[in-house]
Amino acid sequence: MGVNVKINTPYEIVYDTDGTQSGLVDLRVDYYNPANVHDPLVDFVTLTEVGTTGVYKGSFTPILTGQWTLIASSATSNPPITNKAGRIECVLYDETDLTGVGFSATTDSNTAIRNAVDGISATIAATARGGLLM
Repeated sequence: MGVNVKINTPYEIVYDTDGTQSGLVDLRVDYYNPANVHDPLVDFVTLTEVGTTGVYKGSFTPILTGQWTLIASSATSNPPITNKAGRIECVLYDETDLTGVGFSATTDSNTAIRNAVDGISATIAATARGGLLM
């Protein structure tokens, strides 16, 4: 699954474990930049569990435009989590560019974006467990 995010803007990464595995202290996401290089400036993020839900979160700030690959892993998970991958497309964009047909102002564009994001969030909530939720 891939999503578009804005360069130099924090993006929340969510991992929903298979079987609601609570207590993983080594669940991490490694970041590979658009050249498929394990980026030394971003490197990896260890995810933090939300309560005891088996859902883990972390933050990622892409510093280059292009497609980033994110790979989750945990040796203490049962079974171990290895190479669970997702992709993020980092773009330069300006929400004000969305004004035009059907939009009368920038605020209309932002409302449309918010509604679209809310729809994506609802779809993500219904997905199966055991993967990166972008």
